[in-house]
Amino acid sequence: MKKYIYILCIFIWSCSEDFLEIPPDSLLAESNFYETDSQAEAAVAAIYNSMVSLQYYGERYWLLFDLAGDDLRPRTFTGQALRNQIDQYNLNSDHNFINDFYTTVYAAIARANMVIDNVESDTEIKRIAVAEAKFLRALFYFDLVRTYGGVPIVSTLKGIDINNLNIPRNTAEEVYNLIISDLQDAEADLPPAMEGMAGGRYEGRATKGSAAGLLAKVYLFQNNFSSALAKAREVQQMGYSLYPDFKDAFIPATKNGPEHLFSVQFECLIPGPSPQQRTTDFAPQGTDIIPGGGLSQDRAEDFFYSEFPNDYRKQITFLVEWKNQDGTIQNFPPHVWKYYDPNACDFRSSSVNYPILRYSDILLIIAEAENEVNGPSNQAIQALNEVRRRARGVGTENEVQEDALPDIQSGISQSDLRDTILEERRYELAFEGQRYFDLVRTGRFASVIENTKGVNIDPSKNGLYPMPQRAIDRNPELTQNPGY
Repeated sequence: MKKYIYILCIFIWSCSEDFLEIPPDSLLAESNFYETDSQAEAAVAAIYNSMVSLQYYGERYWLLFDLAGDDLRPRTFTGQALRNQIDQYNLNSDHNFINDFYTTVYAAIARANMVIDNVESDTEIKRIAVAEAKFLRALFYFDLVRTYGGVPIVSTLKGIDINNLNIPRNTAEEVYNLIISDLQDAEADLPPAMEGMAGGRYEGRATKGSAAGLLAKVYLFQNNFSSALAKAREVQQMGYSLYPDFKDAFIPATKNGPEHLFSVQFECLIPGPSPQQRTTDFAPQGTDIIPGGGLSQDRAEDFFYSEFPNDYRKQITFLVEWKNQDGTIQNFPPHVWKYYDPNACDFRSSSVNYPILRYSDILLIIAEAENEVNGPSNQAIQALNEVRRRARGVGTENEVQEDALPDIQSGISQSDLRDTILEERRYELAFEGQRYFDLVRTGRFASVIENTKGVNIDPSKNGLYPMPQRAIDRNPELTQNPGY
């Protein structure tokens, strides 16, 4: 096992004794560390723990992929250079966030590999542990391949020559093949969807619904619309549903509910902050919204707020006014509000989860894939309108007039429905790290960013980020992406 840890340290280019938060050395021997159910679950917990890092979903993920789209912008002040470079798509291979993200995701993959390599599926709990590790490894590689294109595939730590760790890049197709294989294996052995919801044995963890839903999304990114549709339809039969109130998809009191296929789990920890920055980065300065006040480091684009439909989601997604406890009222440009935690225990800590896959996303995948396969059918329109009706608060005290976001009617053209679905994804999934990838996969990134931000996009970059320079320096087999 120590050999594996050494290999891991070299591969991710930085390591310390407690980097993996591993148990004492006496428990690391291959003969006993992964023998029991509790040991297998502890090893899986370490994989999940990788996701809450500031270098991953705690901060870097939404900085890299929301700022790069047309919905979020950095506050203009000294010290924002790294954020501004993402916002203006003026990136280079030395960018710290890009390097940190790559390293952290590979560290998470290594943790997943250790479980897959060493846990024998001789009990139900261990079999599920391996399935969870495969689901998470698939998610991690999905994040990498969408960001950098083809990357080195490391699917095991066994048999690796520690004297030759120069691993070339695999093709994007090869990475996607591994992702699909892992998700198919995971879905077969993961617990039912209901077990991942509040009160379930696997609350907040991966389930069959998580794997099927992510697989639908993977197929969508490959333009394999028939497979995306079939898999998303499968998810429809698993017991998921939309919250009647859009707000409930984000508040701590209702997390891990029927709308959540998979989320990164955050808890407000005392003493000290949890490793996430959404609370303080998004909160306006000079207010008492959160303990210690906000930083306004990143806020919504003005044009996005103006374009957003006047449905119920708008008041949950944005904040433009706040009344302090002393009675003073402050007005400010639109800030991100959907992640607000009224019970935040620290200026940087929150119990609001970060959504990776919600049921509304599945409905929009159904609408998009159905439209591509069968044209603007009633099934495509029905799935889209289910999301839009919830956005209007239909049947709740928050209901707004239908003209705020009318139902789509039959007779719409395939092209117009395609555009409408993409815009609906922008509104429904705002600030969830989705918009940039949606623009890239639909071939609209350059035109949209040029029209909204006035930024000229180099088409040779193909919507990919540069390979991190630190990785190239360590591994001369790596090649840089075009345009960098």
